[in-house]
Amino acid sequence: ETWEGEVRVGGDIIIPEGVKLTVEPQTVVKVVPNRDLAHSGIDTTRAEIIVEGDITFKEGGDPSRFISDSDSPEPGDWYGIRYVRMREGEEGSEKANIGLERRKCRSRFPTAITKEEDNRGKRAVKNTEIYHAESGISGEGVDLGLKDVEIRDCNFGVYSTSWWISLNRTSVVSCDTGIFSNSWITKARSCKIDSNGIGILINDGILNQLRSNSFSGNSVGLMVKGLGDRGKEVSVVKADQELIREKVSAIRSAEEIINHLPIDRQIPGLAREGSDCGVALISDNAFAKNDTGLIFAPYAIALVRKNDLIGDGIGVYIDDAWPMLGLGMCGKNKIVSVQYSVYNNSPFYILAEGNYWGTVDPDSIAKKIYDHYDDPALGIVDFEPYWDGGDAFAGGPQSGGEQHLLFSIAPIASPSFGSIDISYQLVIPVQIEISIFDPVGRRLFFQNKRESAGYHRINKNLPAGVYFVKIKALEKELNQKVVVIKG
Repeated sequence: ETWEGEVRVGGDIIIPEGVKLTVEPQTVVKVVPNRDLAHSGIDTTRAEIIVEGDITFKEGGDPSRFISDSDSPEPGDWYGIRYVRMREGEEGSEKANIGLERRKCRSRFPTAITKEEDNRGKRAVKNTEIYHAESGISGEGVDLGLKDVEIRDCNFGVYSTSWWISLNRTSVVSCDTGIFSNSWITKARSCKIDSNGIGILINDGILNQLRSNSFSGNSVGLMVKGLGDRGKEVSVVKADQELIREKVSAIRSAEEIINHLPIDRQIPGLAREGSDCGVALISDNAFAKNDTGLIFAPYAIALVRKNDLIGDGIGVYIDDAWPMLGLGMCGKNKIVSVQYSVYNNSPFYILAEGNYWGTVDPDSIAKKIYDHYDDPALGIVDFEPYWDGGDAFAGGPQSGGEQHLLFSIAPIASPSFGSIDISYQLVIPVQIEISIFDPVGRRLFFQNKRESAGYHRINKNLPAGVYFVKIKALEKELNQKVVVIKG
Protein backbone atom coordinates (compact mmCIF):
# COMPACT_ATOMS: atom_id res chain seq x y z
CA GLU A 1 0.00 0.00 0.00
CA THR A 2 1.12 3.56 -0.64
CA TRP A 3 0.17 6.68 1.30
CA GLU A 4 0.42 10.07 -0.34
CA GLY A 5 -1.35 13.40 -0.17
CA GLU A 6 -3.36 13.61 3.05
CA VAL A 7 -4.23 10.60 5.22
CA ARG A 8 -6.49 10.70 8.27
CA VAL A 9 -6.15 8.03 10.96
CA GLY A 10 -8.75 7.42 13.67
CA GLY A 11 -7.54 4.14 15.16
CA ASP A 12 -4.76 1.57 15.15
CA ILE A 13 -3.08 0.76 11.84
CA ILE A 14 -1.31 -2.61 11.79
CA ILE A 15 1.16 -3.38 9.00
CA PRO A 16 1.34 -7.18 9.07
CA GLU A 17 4.47 -9.24 8.84
CA GLY A 18 5.58 -9.58 5.22
CA VAL A 19 3.83 -6.37 4.13
CA LYS A 20 5.41 -3.00 3.31
CA LEU A 21 3.73 0.41 3.46
CA THR A 22 5.27 3.14 1.29
CA VAL A 23 4.92 6.77 2.41
CA GLU A 24 5.57 9.28 -0.36
CA PRO A 25 7.35 12.60 0.27
CA GLN A 26 5.13 15.49 1.44
CA THR A 27 2.44 13.10 2.71
CA VAL A 28 0.61 14.49 5.76
CA VAL A 29 -0.80 11.87 8.13
CA LYS A 30 -3.30 13.44 10.54
CA VAL A 31 -4.14 11.34 13.60
CA VAL A 32 -7.41 12.01 15.43
CA PRO A 33 -6.44 12.80 19.03
CA ASN A 34 -7.37 10.43 21.85
CA ARG A 35 -9.29 8.03 19.64
CA ASP A 36 -8.76 4.36 18.86
CA LEU A 37 -11.64 2.84 16.91
CA ALA A 38 -9.85 -0.52 16.94
CA HIS A 39 -9.41 -0.61 20.74
CA SER A 40 -6.24 -2.66 20.20
CA GLY A 41 -2.51 -2.31 20.76
CA ILE A 42 -0.96 -1.35 24.08
CA ASP A 43 -3.11 1.79 24.34
CA THR A 44 -6.81 1.33 23.65
CA THR A 45 -7.58 5.05 23.80
CA ARG A 46 -5.03 6.43 21.33
CA ALA A 47 -4.15 5.46 17.78
CA GLU A 48 -0.95 3.52 17.10
CA ILE A 49 0.78 2.68 13.85
CA ILE A 50 2.00 -0.85 14.61
CA VAL A 51 4.70 -2.05 12.24
CA GLU A 52 5.27 -5.80 12.11
CA GLY A 53 6.33 -5.61 8.48
CA ASP A 54 7.98 -2.41 7.26
CA ILE A 55 7.42 1.20 6.24
CA THR A 56 9.43 2.80 3.46
CA PHE A 57 9.66 6.58 3.78
CA LYS A 58 10.47 7.77 0.27
CA GLU A 59 13.20 10.36 -0.20
CA GLY A 60 13.66 12.90 -2.97
CA GLY A 61 11.26 15.57 -1.72
CA ASP A 62 10.01 17.35 1.38
CA PRO A 63 9.59 14.99 4.34
CA SER A 64 6.33 13.28 5.21
CA ARG A 65 4.65 14.44 8.43
CA PHE A 66 2.73 12.60 11.15
CA ILE A 67 0.77 15.09 13.27
CA SER A 68 -2.22 15.42 15.58
CA ASP A 69 -5.46 16.37 13.83
CA SER A 70 -6.30 18.91 16.52
CA ASP A 71 -6.64 22.67 16.47
CA SER A 72 -4.71 22.74 19.77
CA PRO A 73 -2.32 19.77 19.58
CA GLU A 74 -0.65 18.43 22.71
CA PRO A 75 2.10 15.86 23.36
CA GLY A 76 0.48 12.44 23.65
CA ASP A 77 -2.53 13.15 21.39
CA TRP A 78 -1.72 9.84 19.67
CA TYR A 79 0.59 7.01 20.62
CA GLY A 80 3.18 6.95 17.82
CA ILE A 81 4.83 4.54 15.38
CA ARG A 82 5.69 1.22 17.02
CA TYR A 83 8.05 -1.24 15.35
CA VAL A 84 7.33 -4.61 16.97
CA ARG A 85 8.03 -8.27 16.42
CA MET A 86 4.98 -10.28 15.29
CA ARG A 87 3.46 -11.94 18.32
CA GLU A 88 2.36 -15.56 18.02
CA GLY A 89 -1.37 -15.97 17.55
CA GLU A 90 -2.11 -12.27 16.96
CA GLU A 91 -4.27 -11.30 14.03
CA GLY A 92 -2.62 -9.16 11.42
CA SER A 93 -4.21 -8.33 8.09
CA GLU A 94 -7.78 -8.33 9.45
CA LYS A 95 -6.92 -5.30 11.58
CA ALA A 96 -4.63 -3.61 9.12
CA ASN A 97 -6.96 -0.87 7.94
CA ILE A 98 -9.28 -0.33 10.92
CA GLY A 99 -9.69 3.37 11.62
CA LEU A 100 -8.19 4.58 8.36
CA GLU A 101 -10.01 7.46 6.67
CA ARG A 102 -8.50 8.81 3.47
CA ARG A 103 -8.71 12.26 2.01
CA LYS A 104 -7.01 12.92 -1.31
CA CYS A 105 -5.12 9.65 -0.89
CA ARG A 106 -4.43 7.12 -3.63
CA SER A 107 -4.14 3.54 -2.39
CA ARG A 108 -2.48 0.50 -3.94
CA PHE A 109 -2.39 -3.15 -2.96
CA PRO A 110 0.21 -4.12 -0.32
CA THR A 111 3.68 -4.86 -1.65
CA ALA A 112 5.45 -7.93 -0.30
CA ILE A 113 8.82 -7.43 1.38
CA THR A 114 11.66 -9.20 -0.38
CA LYS A 115 13.58 -11.87 1.48
CA GLU A 116 16.68 -9.66 1.55
CA GLU A 117 14.75 -6.78 3.13
CA ASP A 118 13.08 -9.01 5.69
CA ASN A 119 16.42 -10.46 6.81
CA ARG A 120 18.36 -7.25 7.02
CA GLY A 121 17.80 -7.09 10.79
CA LYS A 122 16.77 -3.45 11.08
CA ARG A 123 14.16 -0.98 9.91
CA ALA A 124 15.09 2.33 8.31
CA VAL A 125 13.22 5.53 9.19
CA LYS A 126 14.12 8.42 6.87
CA ASN A 127 12.87 11.77 5.65
CA THR A 128 9.92 12.14 8.00
CA GLU A 129 8.66 14.36 10.83
CA ILE A 130 6.62 13.26 13.85
CA TYR A 131 4.71 15.53 16.23
CA HIS A 132 2.42 15.30 19.29
CA ALA A 133 2.88 11.58 20.06
CA GLU A 134 3.37 9.69 23.31
CA SER A 135 6.39 7.87 21.84
CA GLY A 136 7.23 9.24 18.41
CA ILE A 137 9.13 6.16 17.23
CA SER A 138 9.46 2.97 19.29
CA GLY A 139 11.62 -0.04 18.54
CA GLU A 140 10.39 -2.99 20.61
CA GLY A 141 12.71 -5.86 19.81
CA VAL A 142 13.30 -4.40 16.34
CA ASP A 143 16.57 -2.65 15.43
CA LEU A 144 16.11 0.86 14.06
CA GLY A 145 18.17 3.20 11.91
CA LEU A 146 16.97 6.84 11.87
CA LYS A 147 18.32 9.36 9.38
CA ASP A 148 17.04 12.84 8.51
CA VAL A 149 14.15 12.52 10.98
CA GLU A 150 12.64 15.32 13.07
CA ILE A 151 10.59 14.64 16.21
CA ARG A 152 8.93 17.42 18.22
CA ASP A 153 6.49 17.93 21.06
CA CYS A 154 6.26 14.30 22.17
CA ASN A 155 6.51 12.77 25.62
CA PHE A 156 9.17 10.32 24.41
CA GLY A 157 10.76 11.21 21.08
CA VAL A 158 12.49 7.88 20.41
CA TYR A 159 12.05 4.81 22.60
CA SER A 160 14.23 1.75 21.96
CA THR A 161 14.30 -1.62 23.71
CA SER A 162 16.02 -3.54 20.92
CA TRP A 163 19.54 -4.85 20.36
CA TRP A 164 20.71 -1.90 18.29
CA ILE A 165 19.66 1.65 17.40
CA SER A 166 21.43 4.19 15.21
CA LEU A 167 20.53 7.86 14.79
CA ASN A 168 22.08 10.11 12.16
CA ARG A 169 21.14 13.72 11.39
CA THR A 170 18.06 13.36 13.60
CA SER A 171 16.50 16.30 15.47
CA VAL A 172 14.60 15.77 18.72
CA VAL A 173 13.13 18.97 20.13
CA SER A 174 10.77 19.91 22.98
CA CYS A 175 10.08 16.41 24.31
CA ASP A 176 9.91 15.31 27.94
CA THR A 177 12.54 12.65 27.20
CA GLY A 178 14.09 13.07 23.77
CA ILE A 179 15.67 9.64 23.27
CA PHE A 180 15.43 6.71 25.67
CA SER A 181 17.57 3.69 24.83
CA ASN A 182 17.66 0.38 26.64
CA SER A 183 19.47 -1.18 23.67
CA TRP A 184 22.74 -3.08 23.81
CA ILE A 185 24.27 -0.73 21.22
CA THR A 186 23.28 2.93 20.81
CA LYS A 187 24.91 5.14 18.18
CA ALA A 188 24.08 8.81 17.62
CA ARG A 189 25.94 11.08 15.23
CA SER A 190 25.27 14.62 13.99
CA CYS A 191 21.98 14.83 15.87
CA LYS A 192 20.32 17.97 17.26
CA ILE A 193 18.95 17.52 20.79
CA ASP A 194 17.33 20.77 21.94
CA SER A 195 14.93 22.03 24.62
CA ASN A 196 14.01 18.63 26.08
CA GLY A 197 13.62 17.57 29.68
CA ILE A 198 16.26 14.86 29.28
CA GLY A 199 17.88 15.00 25.85
CA ILE A 200 19.21 11.43 25.65
CA LEU A 201 18.89 8.81 28.39
CA ILE A 202 20.99 5.67 27.88
CA ASN A 203 20.19 2.82 30.25
CA ASP A 204 23.07 0.31 30.16
CA GLY A 205 24.34 -1.21 26.90
CA ILE A 206 27.62 -2.89 25.97
CA LEU A 207 28.77 -0.14 23.61
CA ASN A 208 27.28 3.34 23.23
CA GLN A 209 28.82 5.86 20.84
CA LEU A 210 27.75 9.51 20.73
CA ARG A 211 29.73 11.72 18.38
CA SER A 212 29.35 15.17 16.85
CA ASN A 213 25.91 15.83 18.34
CA SER A 214 24.64 19.15 19.71
CA PHE A 215 22.77 19.46 23.02
CA SER A 216 21.28 22.86 23.77
CA GLY A 217 18.71 24.23 26.20
CA ASN A 218 17.85 20.85 27.77
CA SER A 219 17.31 20.40 31.48
CA VAL A 220 19.73 17.47 31.15
CA GLY A 221 21.66 17.07 27.91
CA LEU A 222 22.77 13.44 28.24
CA MET A 223 22.26 10.93 31.06
CA VAL A 224 24.11 7.60 31.07
CA LYS A 225 23.08 4.87 33.49
CA GLY A 226 24.60 1.46 34.12
CA LEU A 227 22.60 -1.61 35.06
CA GLY A 228 22.29 -1.75 38.83
CA ASP A 229 19.43 -3.99 39.97
CA ARG A 230 19.96 -6.90 37.63
CA GLY A 231 17.09 -9.24 36.98
CA LYS A 232 14.49 -6.68 38.06
CA GLU A 233 12.20 -4.43 36.09
CA VAL A 234 13.80 -1.37 34.56
CA SER A 235 12.05 1.84 35.56
CA VAL A 236 11.97 4.50 32.87
CA VAL A 237 11.76 8.11 33.97
CA LYS A 238 9.57 10.63 32.26
CA ALA A 239 11.08 14.06 32.65
CA ASP A 240 8.94 16.67 34.36
CA GLN A 241 10.40 19.89 33.01
CA GLU A 242 8.93 22.10 35.72
CA LEU A 243 10.33 19.83 38.43
CA ILE A 244 13.76 19.79 36.79
CA ARG A 245 13.95 23.53 36.27
CA GLU A 246 12.94 24.20 39.87
CA LYS A 247 15.54 21.78 41.22
CA VAL A 248 18.41 22.68 38.92
CA SER A 249 19.10 26.00 40.63
CA ALA A 250 20.22 24.11 43.73
CA ILE A 251 23.73 22.69 43.98
CA ARG A 252 22.48 19.11 44.23
CA SER A 253 19.94 19.53 41.46
CA ALA A 254 21.27 16.66 39.36
CA GLU A 255 20.96 14.31 42.32
CA GLU A 256 17.34 15.40 42.71
CA ILE A 257 16.73 14.62 39.05
CA ILE A 258 18.11 11.10 39.45
CA ASN A 259 16.23 10.32 42.64
CA HIS A 260 12.90 12.10 42.26
CA LEU A 261 11.76 12.14 38.65
CA PRO A 262 8.30 10.59 38.34
CA ILE A 263 8.33 7.03 36.99
CA ASP A 264 6.28 6.82 33.82
CA ARG A 265 6.42 3.15 32.91
CA GLN A 266 8.09 -0.14 33.78
CA ILE A 267 9.32 -2.74 31.34
CA PRO A 268 9.47 -6.28 32.76
CA GLY A 269 12.28 -8.53 31.66
CA LEU A 270 14.58 -5.88 30.21
CA ALA A 271 17.16 -6.07 32.98
CA ARG A 272 19.68 -8.53 31.60
CA GLU A 273 20.66 -11.06 34.23
CA GLY A 274 24.40 -11.28 34.81
CA SER A 275 25.44 -8.72 32.19
CA ASP A 276 28.38 -6.39 32.73
CA CYS A 277 28.18 -2.65 32.36
CA GLY A 278 29.34 -1.48 28.98
CA VAL A 279 31.30 1.62 28.07
CA ALA A 280 29.95 4.85 26.58
CA LEU A 281 32.24 6.67 24.14
CA ILE A 282 31.27 10.35 24.14
CA SER A 283 33.33 12.54 21.83
CA ASP A 284 33.21 15.71 19.72
CA ASN A 285 29.79 16.78 21.02
CA ALA A 286 28.71 20.34 21.81
CA PHE A 287 26.77 21.05 25.02
CA ALA A 288 25.53 24.61 25.50
CA LYS A 289 23.20 26.27 28.00
CA ASN A 290 21.79 23.05 29.43
CA ASP A 291 20.90 23.11 33.11
CA THR A 292 23.17 20.06 33.44
CA GLY A 293 25.22 18.95 30.45
CA LEU A 294 26.16 15.37 31.35
CA ILE A 295 24.90 13.12 34.15
CA PHE A 296 26.56 9.79 34.88
CA ALA A 297 24.11 7.88 37.07
CA PRO A 298 24.99 4.76 39.12
CA TYR A 299 27.19 2.10 37.50
CA ALA A 300 27.92 4.08 34.34
CA ILE A 301 31.40 3.86 32.80
CA ALA A 302 32.35 6.28 30.05
CA LEU A 303 35.23 7.77 28.12
CA VAL A 304 34.60 11.48 27.49
CA ARG A 305 36.87 13.25 25.00
CA LYS A 306 36.99 16.39 22.84
CA ASN A 307 33.58 17.71 23.86
CA ASP A 308 32.62 21.35 24.38
CA LEU A 309 30.52 21.99 27.50
CA ILE A 310 30.05 25.75 27.48
CA GLY A 311 27.60 27.73 29.60
CA ASP A 312 25.85 24.78 31.25
CA GLY A 313 24.72 25.23 34.86
CA ILE A 314 26.63 22.08 35.85
CA GLY A 315 28.94 20.65 33.21
CA VAL A 316 29.35 17.04 34.42
CA TYR A 317 27.50 15.49 37.36
CA ILE A 318 28.70 12.09 38.63
CA ASP A 319 26.60 9.90 40.92
CA ASP A 320 28.24 6.56 41.88
CA ALA A 321 29.60 6.25 38.37
CA TRP A 322 33.05 6.20 36.83
CA PRO A 323 33.50 8.34 33.73
CA MET A 324 36.98 9.18 32.48
CA LEU A 325 37.19 12.79 31.36
CA GLY A 326 40.80 12.43 30.26
CA LEU A 327 43.13 9.62 29.24
CA GLY A 328 46.88 10.12 28.96
CA MET A 329 46.56 13.95 28.76
CA CYS A 330 44.19 13.54 25.83
CA GLY A 331 40.87 14.56 27.37
CA LYS A 332 40.76 17.87 25.50
CA ASN A 333 37.25 18.63 26.68
CA LYS A 334 36.39 22.30 27.09
CA ILE A 335 34.35 22.55 30.29
CA VAL A 336 33.38 26.11 31.17
CA SER A 337 30.24 26.01 33.30
CA VAL A 338 28.30 28.54 35.33
CA GLN A 339 28.07 26.76 38.68
CA TYR A 340 30.26 23.64 38.68
CA SER A 341 32.40 22.23 35.91
CA VAL A 342 32.41 18.79 37.58
CA TYR A 343 30.34 17.72 40.58
CA ASN A 344 31.60 14.34 41.83
CA ASN A 345 28.89 12.90 44.07
CA SER A 346 30.61 9.50 44.13
CA PRO A 347 33.42 7.89 46.16
CA PHE A 348 35.41 7.13 43.01
CA TYR A 349 38.57 8.74 41.73
CA ILE A 350 37.80 10.60 38.48
CA LEU A 351 40.58 11.04 35.95
CA ALA A 352 40.03 14.45 34.33
CA GLU A 353 43.44 15.44 33.04
CA GLY A 354 44.17 17.31 29.83
CA ASN A 355 41.01 19.45 29.75
CA TYR A 356 40.45 23.18 29.35
CA TRP A 357 38.51 24.81 32.21
CA GLY A 358 38.28 28.41 30.98
CA THR A 359 41.43 29.37 32.92
CA VAL A 360 44.93 28.09 33.59
CA ASP A 361 44.84 29.11 37.26
CA PRO A 362 44.59 25.86 39.29
CA ASP A 363 42.85 27.56 42.23
CA SER A 364 40.15 28.93 39.95
CA ILE A 365 39.71 25.51 38.35
CA ALA A 366 39.41 23.84 41.76
CA LYS A 367 36.69 26.26 42.89
CA LYS A 368 34.38 24.91 40.19
CA ILE A 369 35.06 21.25 40.98
CA TYR A 370 33.17 19.63 43.85
CA ASP A 371 34.98 16.54 45.14
CA HIS A 372 36.99 15.06 48.03
CA TYR A 373 38.35 18.46 49.04
CA ASP A 374 34.80 19.68 49.67
CA ASP A 375 33.50 16.43 51.21
CA PRO A 376 36.00 13.77 52.41
CA ALA A 377 33.51 10.98 51.64
CA LEU A 378 33.78 11.76 47.92
CA GLY A 379 36.47 10.83 45.42
CA ILE A 380 39.07 13.16 43.95
CA VAL A 381 38.64 14.77 40.53
CA ASP A 382 42.22 14.77 39.22
CA PHE A 383 42.39 17.68 36.75
CA GLU A 384 46.17 18.13 36.48
CA PRO A 385 47.88 18.44 34.09
CA TYR A 386 45.30 20.67 32.43
CA TRP A 387 45.04 22.01 28.90
CA ASP A 388 45.42 25.69 28.00
CA GLY A 389 43.03 25.39 25.06
CA GLY A 390 45.88 25.54 22.54
CA ASP A 391 48.96 23.37 22.21
CA ALA A 392 50.24 23.26 25.79
CA PHE A 393 49.50 21.49 29.06
CA ALA A 394 50.19 22.91 32.52
CA GLY A 395 50.36 21.62 36.08
CA GLY A 396 51.59 18.30 37.43
CA PRO A 397 49.72 15.15 38.39
CA GLN A 398 47.91 15.39 41.73
CA SER A 399 48.37 11.70 42.48
CA GLY A 400 49.43 8.42 40.89
CA GLY A 401 46.81 8.43 38.19
CA GLU A 402 47.94 5.35 36.26
CA GLN A 403 46.84 2.92 38.97
CA HIS A 404 43.56 4.75 39.45
CA LEU A 405 43.02 4.62 35.71
CA LEU A 406 42.28 0.90 35.77
CA PHE A 407 40.38 0.44 39.01
CA SER A 408 38.90 2.44 41.86
CA ILE A 409 37.88 1.33 45.37
CA ALA A 410 35.19 3.17 47.30
CA PRO A 411 35.99 4.12 50.93
CA ILE A 412 34.78 1.44 53.35
CA ALA A 413 32.38 2.79 55.97
CA SER A 414 33.62 2.62 59.58
CA PRO A 415 31.87 2.25 61.91
CA SER A 416 29.55 -0.02 59.94
CA PHE A 417 26.27 -1.54 61.10
CA GLY A 418 26.37 -5.34 61.06
CA SER A 419 28.52 -5.88 57.97
CA ILE A 420 31.51 -4.76 55.94
CA ASP A 421 30.58 -3.36 52.53
CA ILE A 422 33.27 -3.28 49.81
CA SER A 423 32.60 -1.83 46.35
CA TYR A 424 34.92 -1.15 43.43
CA GLN A 425 34.95 -0.32 39.71
CA LEU A 426 37.15 -1.93 37.04
CA VAL A 427 37.81 -0.59 33.53
CA ILE A 428 39.42 -3.84 32.35
CA PRO A 429 39.38 -7.40 33.76
CA VAL A 430 41.68 -7.43 36.81
CA GLN A 431 42.95 -10.08 39.25
CA ILE A 432 41.88 -8.77 42.65
CA GLU A 433 42.50 -10.26 46.11
CA ILE A 434 40.30 -9.35 49.09
CA SER A 435 40.84 -10.51 52.68
CA ILE A 436 39.17 -9.72 56.01
CA PHE A 437 41.07 -10.47 59.26
CA ASP A 438 40.15 -10.36 62.93
CA PRO A 439 42.45 -8.62 65.48
CA VAL A 440 44.53 -11.79 66.10
CA GLY A 441 45.25 -12.27 62.39
CA ARG A 442 42.75 -15.01 61.53
CA ARG A 443 41.47 -14.66 57.99
CA LEU A 444 37.66 -14.70 58.06
CA PHE A 445 37.06 -14.01 54.36
CA PHE A 446 39.22 -14.55 51.29
CA GLN A 447 38.56 -14.00 47.59
CA ASN A 448 41.18 -14.09 44.85
CA LYS A 449 39.86 -14.09 41.30
CA ARG A 450 39.90 -12.28 38.00
CA GLU A 451 36.93 -9.90 37.93
CA SER A 452 35.31 -8.56 34.77
CA ALA A 453 35.15 -4.86 33.93
CA GLY A 454 32.32 -3.02 35.66
CA TYR A 455 30.93 -2.43 39.13
CA HIS A 456 31.38 -5.04 41.87
CA ARG A 457 30.24 -5.23 45.47
CA ILE A 458 30.88 -7.57 48.42
CA ASN A 459 28.85 -7.37 51.64
CA LYS A 460 30.01 -9.58 54.52
CA ASN A 461 27.86 -9.91 57.66
CA LEU A 462 30.02 -10.06 60.79
CA PRO A 463 29.57 -9.87 64.58
CA ALA A 464 30.35 -6.60 66.32
CA GLY A 465 34.08 -6.05 66.62
CA VAL A 466 37.23 -4.70 65.00
CA TYR A 467 38.38 -6.06 61.63
CA PHE A 468 41.09 -5.38 59.06
CA VAL A 469 40.45 -5.36 55.31
CA LYS A 470 43.23 -5.92 52.76
CA ILE A 471 42.65 -5.42 49.02
CA LYS A 472 45.41 -6.10 46.45
CA ALA A 473 45.29 -5.46 42.69
CA LEU A 474 47.75 -4.28 40.04
CA GLU A 475 50.59 -4.00 42.57
CA LYS A 476 48.49 -1.67 44.70
CA GLU A 477 47.44 -2.57 48.24
CA LEU A 478 44.77 -1.03 50.46
CA ASN A 479 44.64 -1.77 54.19
CA GLN A 480 41.82 -0.42 56.33
CA LYS A 481 40.60 -0.91 59.87
CA VAL A 482 36.82 -1.29 60.11
CA VAL A 483 34.67 -1.26 63.24
CA VAL A 484 31.42 -3.24 63.02
CA ILE A 485 28.66 -2.38 65.46
CA LYS A 486 25.19 -3.77 66.00
CA GLY A 487 22.21 -1.41 65.88
